[in-house]
Amino acid sequence: MMEKVTGKQFFTTLGAGIWQSICWFCNLCGYKDKSLYGLFVKRVFTGCVTILMMIFTGALLWALYSDHMKMPKYNYYDWHFVSRNVSYSQSAGRVENFKTGESIRNVDWIYKSVDGDSMVCFASKGKRGYFNKFTGKVVIKPQYKRAWIFSEGLACVEENDTLYFINHKNQKVIKANFVFDENTDGYVFHDGFCIVAVDNYKYGIINRQGKWLLKPEYEDVRYCKEKLWIVKKDKRLGVYDAVTQKMILPIRYRHVNIDSQGFVVEYEDYTMKRLNFDLTVKDNFVCSEINTVSYPSGKMDKNGEEILQPSRCLYYKTGSWMDKDSEKVGLMSPEGKPLTKPLYDNITGIGFDLYKAENAGNYIVINGKGQTVN
Repeated sequence: MMEKVTGKQFFTTLGAGIWQSICWFCNLCGYKDKSLYGLFVKRVFTGCVTILMMIFTGALLWALYSDHMKMPKYNYYDWHFVSRNVSYSQSAGRVENFKTGESIRNVDWIYKSVDGDSMVCFASKGKRGYFNKFTGKVVIKPQYKRAWIFSEGLACVEENDTLYFINHKNQKVIKANFVFDENTDGYVFHDGFCIVAVDNYKYGIINRQGKWLLKPEYEDVRYCKEKLWIVKKDKRLGVYDAVTQKMILPIRYRHVNIDSQGFVVEYEDYTMKRLNFDLTVKDNFVCSEINTVSYPSGKMDKNGEEILQPSRCLYYKTGSWMDKDSEKVGLMSPEGKPLTKPLYDNITGIGFDLYKAENAGNYIVINGKGQTVN
């Protein structure tokens, strides 16, 4: 078992070691005076060496401590992965290549491409530019008032209140009379096409050459999947196919959604159906939500609040929460059969099988068969 060493023993041993080293050094240099004077000289020399070693050690420790104190205190977990060797810290305001040690400083934020492009958009001191995500080196210095991510090799930038698209070499590729609009899907290309807006804030679609695929005459345009775009005009929706360059669903629906099975459409009377991609009807009845209906039982709980009981029927909702004008509700039987069309803003229970239906601030009473009660 190792014996415990006291502080006195440690420094005594250390001093003896230094003394032996000095004696060896003096003998090596030919100084062999063993008189009291010689012993005095050796001890003075030993003391000076010891003091110098302490000063050197102290200076070294102070230098290390000073460098440590000067280093900004960054949270390790604040570093975000950009690529294998490159990370970004928002608190540090820095992009750093940990392999080469190179960094970009005064970085406000970064945005990576959604399609894996090598260029990353970043902001610094009120301007925007791009760096290579694999090397962490600035490729296009921060110079633009606004800039968006690269997609399919192109990025939209704003300079002198003018929008245009650039390539990786910062060359202007597409320049037209575009205006900034936050609803343009970030000027991202999908399958070779991009949504842009013009002076009257109407939306259209351009290709990578800047030519109009769909002229800017729509209130809204949204990319869905496989070159299918939902377009809005006069508050009604349709679907445009960029492959055939035709409107495959006419612009007449209150709501349209596209999924792997086809289209879900809402008609003028708020009813919804599911269509196959060949536009044949797959499901005659579709709704976006089903909920229970409750009515006051007339009984109180221990907190003095009225107990609600479930009514016999349910209510279903059509439309989308993203567009409140498309939402309506109807009455549904316990077996899931719609008893009324979706004509109402809300349905609440007033009895086990009696309901209050609201529409535009007006109310009617309907029974469990969906019939109006006079």
